[in-house]
Amino acid sequence: MALVKFPHKVGFYSTLKARVDEEFNHSHGSQKGNWPMIGKAAIILGGYIASYVALVFFCSNLWLAIALGFVLSQFYVMVGFGIQHDGTHESFSRHKWVNRLAGMGLDFLGASSTMWKYRHNFVHHTYTNIAHVDDDLETLNILRLSPHHDWKPWHRFQHLYCFLVYGILAVFWIYVSDFQKLQSGKLGKYNIPDFSVADKVVLFGGRILFISYSMILPSFFHPFWQVVVANALILMVVGINLSLVFNLAHVTGDNEYPQPENGEIENEWAIHQVVTAANFAAHNPWVSWYTGGLNCQIEHHLFPTICHIHYPRLCKIVEQTCGEFGVPYVSYPTVMEALACHLQFLKDLGQPDSVASVPMAVPVDVVGR
Repeated sequence: MALVKFPHKVGFYSTLKARVDEEFNHSHGSQKGNWPMIGKAAIILGGYIASYVALVFFCSNLWLAIALGFVLSQFYVMVGFGIQHDGTHESFSRHKWVNRLAGMGLDFLGASSTMWKYRHNFVHHTYTNIAHVDDDLETLNILRLSPHHDWKPWHRFQHLYCFLVYGILAVFWIYVSDFQKLQSGKLGKYNIPDFSVADKVVLFGGRILFISYSMILPSFFHPFWQVVVANALILMVVGINLSLVFNLAHVTGDNEYPQPENGEIENEWAIHQVVTAANFAAHNPWVSWYTGGLNCQIEHHLFPTICHIHYPRLCKIVEQTCGEFGVPYVSYPTVMEALACHLQFLKDLGQPDSVASVPMAVPVDVVGR
């Protein structure tokens, strides 16, 4: 049973999908990953393994360790953004077994790919920015990420302490969150389907593998306290990176936060996806490469089963169609402008009288307003 329904259709998605399909038909290309995607995955995995080996087996200098730890954290993030994310969306390849293997990259990083599918693919991608349903907005009231969340006095300072909270995300995710959700069987209001025996084997096996290579093995070569500190710092950087990419795309004053009436959302599902997302640095090839196309968040939410390497070519089609239908299309020219808007929005939500309509912090490209 759907938590929230999107019964209204105005022809936006059917028109948009037809145009996107025509784009691929014209180029005779697959919507899935291709050889450049395979090459990208090889570079990322190679970088992750090389930086890990250098840090654990060959590093005895503090400053070199700090540099290698940072590099390792970035390749960790890119495995998530550029490999597992497409794998779990089944967009990495036309072959299911390849997608499954790519998706299990998340288990290799210490989190559950199965839990991710339920939390991200189903809940977040369907009920985006709907308070108390989209689990990505829930922070146990530590942060207020939606105008529909209760205000607490400490939220006045959330734009100052948010990075500390973001830094805790990866540690909490790996060591607490997945197990908590598995035990409760719930993601907010969503009942998680029972994990199969194979799913549980992958979850626990992946966690054991991650702890073995991140904590136990390095302890044979370095003092245990140094290993713990290094892991904490690396995962803190990872958490900040992951949180920022999500929040720059969904938690700004230019995003919308619709609430259902009688269990229904007013907009067509595809329009809901557009108005609750925002692009940033969409035409910057390095940012696109690093984030796995998540800087083109609107295109990703509309077409999650299309490989991210194709998103830049879809931006113009989506933006044009949004203009024709009068749908707001928010695109921040740079990462820094998106970050400024996000922090301003957190500051605004930190006020007890804040409402859903918050002025823009910086100029953005908004089509259809």
